[in-house]
Amino acid sequence: MEEKKLNDALAEVWDSLTDEQKKKAAECKNADELLAFAGSEGIELPDELVDAVSGGALVQITDKYGCTTWNVYHKGVLYKSFKWDEFDKAKEYADRKKFSTEVKSLEEAEKESCL
Repeated sequence: MEEKKLNDALAEVWDSLTDEQKKKAAECKNADELLAFAGSEGIELPDELVDAVSGGALVQITDKYGCTTWNVYHKGVLYKSFKWDEFDKAKEYADRKKFSTEVKSLEEAEKESCL
C-alpha cells in the first residue's frame, strides 16, 4: 500500500479515538499489540490498515449447542464474524484479505500460529 494512503488511514483512526484510547494505543510496542488493542476496544480498522499487516485465518467455531460461526481472525484478534449459513461470504472475505481460507478449528489455528 502506498505510504501516504496508509498514513491517512492511520490519521483517520487516530482522530476518532478518545484521549484514553490514544494513550493506550501509544503504549503499543508493535503492530500485533495495536491490532489486539483495536479488537479489545471494538475499534473498526479500515481495510488498508489490516491489509498492511500479514497473517490471519478462517476459523470454524462450534458452540456447546452445535451452532457454527465462521470467524476471521487476524493476529489473534477476531476481525469479523459470519453466521453459520454465510460460509461463502466468510471464505471470500478471508481470501480478499489474503488470509488462509483453509478452515481450521480454533485449537488448530492457535497451534499453527495463524492467529
